[in-house]
Parts: sequence; structure tokens; C-alpha cells
Amino acid sequence: MNRITPAVSLSLFALFNAQITLANSDYIDASKSIIDQRNQRFDELRNQVIPPYPTPQSQAAQWDKDVSQQVMQLTGKRKKSAEKDKKSTPEYIFNIYREYVFNQKGFNYNDFKEIKAYNRLEHLFHLATFANDPIQNRIRSIDFILKDYYLRGRPNQVLDHKGEYLPNYIGITGSSYPSGHTWNGFKQAAIFATIYPEKGTQFFDRAIGYGESRVIVGAHFPTDTITSRAANYYLLAHLLKEDKTANAMINLAKEVRQDLQNQCTISNKKCKPPVGSLPSFNENLGYYAKQSEQPSPALQVDQVPADAAYLLRSRFAYLNKSQWQQIIAGTAYPTNSLAGWGVKQNQPESHWGLINLPKAYKGPTHLAEDWVVNQRVTQDDVANIGIADTWSNNIEGKGRLIKQGEGTLTLTGTNRFAGLDIQQGRVILTQENHLTGPININGGELNVKHILHVPVDVTNGTLQLSHSIRNTVTLNQGARFIASGSVDDLVVNSGAILTPGDNTKDPTRRITVNNTATFQPGSEFHVDLQTTDTQEFDALQSSDTVVINGGKVKVFFAEKSPPFNERIPNEDEIQNRFRTEYTIISAKKIQGKFDGVEPNYLFIGTTLDYGEDPRSPTTKLVTLNVGRSDLAFDTFAKTPNQTAVAHALENLSLSNTLYERLVLSKTTVGVNDLLRTLSPQIHIDTLASQLNNHRQYHGALLQQTRISENIVKERGDNRSNMWVNIPYHWDRTQSDGNASGFTNSNYGVFLGADKHFFNDDFIFGISSGFTKNSVSGGVGHSHSNNYYLAAYGSLRLAPITLRAGLGHTWHTIKTERTVTSSIYSDHNTADYKGKTNHLFMEAAYPWKSSIINAEPFVNFAFTNAESHGFRENGEKASLVTGRQSLDATTTTLGLRLDNQWEVGNTSSIDVHGELGWQHQYDKREREMAFRFTHRNLLAPPLNYYGVNAPRDGMAIKLGSSLQLTDNTKLSMDYSQFTAKGYLENNLDAKLLVSF
Repeated sequence: MNRITPAVSLSLFALFNAQITLANSDYIDASKSIIDQRNQRFDELRNQVIPPYPTPQSQAAQWDKDVSQQVMQLTGKRKKSAEKDKKSTPEYIFNIYREYVFNQKGFNYNDFKEIKAYNRLEHLFHLATFANDPIQNRIRSIDFILKDYYLRGRPNQVLDHKGEYLPNYIGITGSSYPSGHTWNGFKQAAIFATIYPEKGTQFFDRAIGYGESRVIVGAHFPTDTITSRAANYYLLAHLLKEDKTANAMINLAKEVRQDLQNQCTISNKKCKPPVGSLPSFNENLGYYAKQSEQPSPALQVDQVPADAAYLLRSRFAYLNKSQWQQIIAGTAYPTNSLAGWGVKQNQPESHWGLINLPKAYKGPTHLAEDWVVNQRVTQDDVANIGIADTWSNNIEGKGRLIKQGEGTLTLTGTNRFAGLDIQQGRVILTQENHLTGPININGGELNVKHILHVPVDVTNGTLQLSHSIRNTVTLNQGARFIASGSVDDLVVNSGAILTPGDNTKDPTRRITVNNTATFQPGSEFHVDLQTTDTQEFDALQSSDTVVINGGKVKVFFAEKSPPFNERIPNEDEIQNRFRTEYTIISAKKIQGKFDGVEPNYLFIGTTLDYGEDPRSPTTKLVTLNVGRSDLAFDTFAKTPNQTAVAHALENLSLSNTLYERLVLSKTTVGVNDLLRTLSPQIHIDTLASQLNNHRQYHGALLQQTRISENIVKERGDNRSNMWVNIPYHWDRTQSDGNASGFTNSNYGVFLGADKHFFNDDFIFGISSGFTKNSVSGGVGHSHSNNYYLAAYGSLRLAPITLRAGLGHTWHTIKTERTVTSSIYSDHNTADYKGKTNHLFMEAAYPWKSSIINAEPFVNFAFTNAESHGFRENGEKASLVTGRQSLDATTTTLGLRLDNQWEVGNTSSIDVHGELGWQHQYDKREREMAFRFTHRNLLAPPLNYYGVNAPRDGMAIKLGSSLQLTDNTKLSMDYSQFTAKGYLENNLDAKLLVSF
């Protein structure tokens, strides 16, 4: 790893620096390109774009004077804002646009100036607006070069107190043409529009208003501001025309947005949008509402300056240059207005003043030909307009709009173009539309939110309606109509889906067909049922005829939003929905029937009735009946235990999530999994394992009494013993076809001490211990800590020896079980306590010989394991129960054999074995009762069974002991208990010390 890390780090470092180097290179190249071309741009600007200011007695000069007279008389709010706009500091001009993006506490001028990309972007615009002054032979701002070139007098210099031109005013020199304030205002607007093209309309609109402020305060004539605007548009267009400069600007704009977004991720205090009203200006302010009375011919595309199209390069990055050019032409100011005072015939470069960029940023106004709009995110897309964009102008023309690409296009104007083809993505119509041709949807989506006056044909697409279509809607293969409103006629063909009422803002949840609705074979009518305070459900109403030639009705439980989102009904909704009728179609005449109705659920049944409205016999109805089907949950149970779970689920509250999910389930696999994994068997297995574990404890105590009996050296010795035993137990229980199998392991330590009394005829001892137990089976696991205390002893009544023991064990238990199915999943845990009481007795007949020692015996044991009540932690699948117990009463009949050999003066070794047959007397069933935590109080319990205890089994034991010293013995034993479906193994290692 140490060798790899430096290489990876160096690679990342190199990549990071390569990106920085590339960005620096793009910026440097763009700067150089601007500097190389700016003198040429200045010459073109002065000679072709900007005309001399209006000559005396001209219409433009008259309009200049009239507007100045009018606006200089303004008072009130507009006058105050104009006085405020006298400021021309960079920070002030920045702030008049900033307020359209952020609120008063948002990012400010200083915040932006700390962003390197912003400073570079600003610098590129700065370079583009400077050139060499041929008179002073130095680099100056272009507006100042032009001011010195034209030397036009300002209004406050050339107008008298009545607002009339002074005699010979043309000879009065000044710095009015063009407006410097307006120049800087448009330059800053262009910077903001490059960063936030989606708000470009507001920025350029504010720049126009900033220019008007100069006229209001008497500092400039209207044509001074129009010239500054036209010059800035010209310079901006050429920046965006050249790929080198355009790419650098667009990339810098993206960097600025990303930098601000990163800051917003850390803290959004400065990122909140503006609130309240913001300055806005009339569209005719672009030409100061001055226009000749003669008809104004529309600006033709070939009259638009060739490079003006690039003004929209980043605003409509998904369109092409021809479409940009058409937008510029279609949104231009009137050619006979003040904005066109410098226009020259057959000279497109003189038309820059007619460009209405605020309106052009709103989208096209005229489709002279079919427009293919492939809306997607491109390299030039700064604001993700390829994902969602809005055209807010009214659009007309003989061309059709052909929508491609995955983006969403919203048309907010009142449109009259020749029709719409939607092949991809989404189109939203928010106003009344009088298109002159049909709408075809094939692969995309149309959302109609107002009146539409053309036919709509849908194939493999979606039509969503929340108002009205005053024509025919035809649905074909793959079509879906989400309808809440009205249509004139409706045809639902094969493979099409009608879903009325999914616009939940419409409380009627209806589609109204004014004339005829037709369902063809293979069509689908989706009905979503919803219930709140009053019943809400989808329906179709026809003022005339509904023709049903086939098709299916499909019923869903639907969420409020979004459409098609199925929702689990609550208790009241189910009660109101079951055994309830819904009128899903009403009409004056209904012909035919549907092929069927599909509830889509295993346990909910639906039927259709066709008849008359009892309140109005002239109205025909199709009624949907909804209710629980006759199919019971236990139909899918595969075992008695699963049947018990199914019955418990049937008794749950109707609002219980388990019940709801099961009612709405769609597949048998999910039902089977739920019935299987709801098993509480881990609790039964945990208790059963305690019964099994104590078999080893009994054996250890019996073994100790025999060892203690056999170590008597001399009669009347009355010795004492102390011992420690390390047990390990593991067993495996196989499934019996009803309950699942499980495994159990137990390990720990047993301690004890005993003493001989009455000349060694009586032994009494006490034992304690601690073990850790683990059980795994089915869908659950458990762990327990077990604390033992017992008394044991033996009494020799020659030739019989009696042995017995009595004990108590405390348990602290932790369980977990997992419910997993496609219907419902849950994880439940529980912590609770338990105890085990046990008693064992044995009668043996010891028989010794020189060859082998034998001991036939009969053993009786009673064990009772009990768990305290508990409540699981979990969701709706959690269980609760009170005290539960399991018993085991067994007898064992067997034979023990052993022999001993001396291996030294004080040492010996013995080998011993045992074989026995065990029989259980009481009932074998291991059963516990549970209840779901969230249940009806009177619901019966869930009685669940674990694997039955074996009736008979064989026990075998082998071991060896080593007498280390006169007082010390070490022994090792292995025992096994085998029964049908059950295998138990035990290991014991014991050390005994006598004294």
C-alpha cells in the first residue's frame, strides 16, 4: 500500500493540475483573442453599427426631445429610483442585478469578487469593451472614445427650461453620446446573464430601466441609451460567436455557479432567493414608446445582423443558430420605432438597436417552419435548461413544434402555431391554446393545464389533463391518459390506459366526455380509490353515450400524490371501501360491457354491475363493488404453525400494517414468505434448549457423587471434596415438518463441594455454575447467560445406593428475529428473564469384581423451564406474551461399567462407560402462546409449536479418570444422546481435590 499511495496521489495531483492548467490556458487564449480583435470590433462598431446621433429636424431628434420633456417631469417612486441610479460605482451596478438572484442577505459584491472565476469572467468583458483610441493613441473604454468622437451635448446643455432645443444647439459640445452609465449597466447585465441565463430577461430589462433613469435625470437622450445597448449587444454577440471566447466564458460561468453552490452546501444563509416585488419595466421602454403611425413591417430573418443569433447561444443551448436567428427576428422592436432610428436599407449591421433581448430570452414568437427542438443538456448549457425550460412568449406561425430530447418544455403563452409533435420529454401548456393543427404524442408527455382547441392523438406516450380539451382525444397502443377535466370525444384503443382523476387538486376526480366515449378491446380503465372525509374515486361521466366494446377495469388504491403511487388504506378507508359501491361510469346511454375487472390483489375482490340510476332512470351506470374476497390467509399456509399465524393475522385490526400489506399483496410468494418468517419459534427453542442443557448438568452432578463414593480410603474417613467442571454442550434438532430445526450450544463452568457423613454412608454437596447459551434456527437467534445453584447427595443403603439432586437456574435472555418478505419486513428484539427448576433421583446397584465393576441403575428427572413475560421491540410484527413454561419428565434405565488400573504408588487410571434408554412421560409438544403487540384486545392468541420432544432416546457415555495424587483426580467424559430427529453431544473436563 505504501508503494501504491504515492503513485495514486501523484496521478491525482497531475490530473488536478492538468485541469487547472487547461482552464488557465483557455482563459489566457480567450484574453489574447479578445485583445487581437478588439480594434477591429471597434472599427466595425463605429462605422457599421452605431450611427451618428440624430440630426436636427429629424424624427429621431424630435422623439429625443419629446421623451426627455416627458420623463424629466416624472415624480414619485420612479423619480427617486432614477436619482438613485445616478450612482455608477461597480458595486452599485452589481447590486441592481444581484437582487434578482438572492435576497438582501445573500451573496454580495465582495463575495463574488472573492471568486476567481468571476473576476476572470468580468475581466474578459472588460477587455472586450476597450480598444485603441485613434485620436489619443491609447487604450480606452469604447464608450469614452465614442463620446469624444461625437461630442454631443447633454439634454441639460441643449434644452431650454421649456424642454425645447436651444438655437444652434448642434454646436454645443458635451459627452452625451453614447451613455456611459447605460454602457456599464449593460456590460454588467451581460455578465450576470452569462452566469444566470435563465434570468437574462430580468437582467437586460433592468439594464434598459437603468438607461431610462439617465433620461429622467436629464443626463442623456433616449438615443444615447439605445446606442449603448446596441453596442453592448454587438460586443456580446461576437464574444459568444468565437468558440475560444465563448467556451472560456461559459466554463467560467459554470465555475462561479459551482463555487456558490458549494458554499450553499455548507450554509444556505446566503442562498435564499429574493422575496417581494422587483423592478420591472414595460416592453415598449426599449424604444421609449415612440413609433410612427405608418404600418411597421416585421423584421425579417435576413435583416437581422448575421452574428446577432449568438446572443442566445447559452440561453437556448439546445437550439441551433437558425432558430436563434428566428427568435431575434420575431422578438425585435418595431422597425418604425425610435429603436430603429439608425437603420439603413439593406445593411443588417445597422439593425442592432432593434434587438429586444429581454423578450428574445423568453423564447420564440413565430414558427415560420417546422421546429425540431432537441432539448438536452449540452456543453453550452450553464443552467440545465436542457432539463427544464420555459417559453413565455405567445407563439404563432405555420410551422409545427417537434419536441425531442428528454427535457421538460413549458409554454406559458397563448399559442396559435400549426401543431405539436411530442416524441421525447415533456411539454406543459399553461394557457389557452388555439393551435391550427393537431397534437401527436408518440413517446413523450403532454400536460394540459388550460383550454386546448385541437385534437390529440397519443401513442406510446402520456397525456395529462387538468382543464379541458375541446376536441377529440384518441389513445392508442402504449398511451396513458391521466384525466381530470373534460374532452369532447374520447377513444380508448387496444393497449391504451385511461386513468381519470389523478390530478388530486380536482376534488371531483372525474373526466367528463361531452359527447361519446369509446372503449375498444384491449383497452384499460384504471380506477383509483381514495377516501378521506368523503369518498373520492375515479370516474367517467358522459353527457351522451359510452360505447364499451371490451377492455378491462383495473382497481388501485392510490396515494394522494404523485399519480400511480399505491397507498395502504387506513382502518376507516378500508371499512368505508369494503362492501361499498362506486359509480365509475355514468351516461345517458351505455352500450356493451367490459371483458372483466382486475383487483390486482389476492384478498380484495371486485365486480361490475350495469344498470340504471335509481334516482334518474334516464341515466345509465357502471358500478364497481369492492370488498374482501373469500380467499382466506390460511389458504397459503403450508404447516399448522403457518395456519396459526394466518388466523392471528385475520384477527388483527384493519389498520394494522401487517393486515394492510397482506390485503394488498399481489403475489403468493410474498404471502408464503410472510407466513413463514413471522415465526416466533426462537422463543420456544430458547426455552427448550434449557431443558436439553440441564441433562448435562444432571449427569455432571451424578458423576460427581459416584466419584466421591469411590474415593473413600477407609470407612469412617468422612472426607471432603472440591471440584470444578468445564462443560461444553452442542445439539441439533431437525425440523418435524411443522416447526423448523435449530441448533443449540452451551459452555461455561460448574463448581462444587461435597462432604461425607455417617461413616461415608451419606454424601451431601452444593454446586453452582455459569454458562453462555446460543440458539439459532429459522429466522431467529438467541443468547442467554445462565446462573446455576444446586444441592446433591447420595445415601448408601447396602446393597442399594440412592442419589438425588435439586437445583434452580436463572436466565437472562436476548432474542432477535427477522421478518423478511416482499410484503413486509421487520426486525424484532427482546430482552427478558427466565428460570429453570430441576429435580433428579437415581437408584443404583453397584457390583464390583476383580475384572470389572458394573452398576445397573434407574433414573428419574423432572425439569421445568419458564420464561417471564416480554414485549418485543420492533414494528407491527412485534409480539407480546406472558409467563410461559415447558416441562420434561423422564426416566432412564441403564448400565454403567468401569475398571481401574494402578500406575504408581499414588496414581491410577480408570475407564468408564454408560449406556441408557431414556423415556419421556409427559406431553411431547412444546407450545407457547403469543399475541401481536398491535392487535385487537379480544383477539385469540397465536399458539405456536416448536419441534416435539423425542419420546425415547439412547444415551451413551465414555470417559476416563486419572488419579494424579492421593488427593487429586482429573477426568474427561464424552456423552451423546440420540433420538429421532435429535442429536446431543457433551464434553466434560473435571478436576477434583479431596481433603
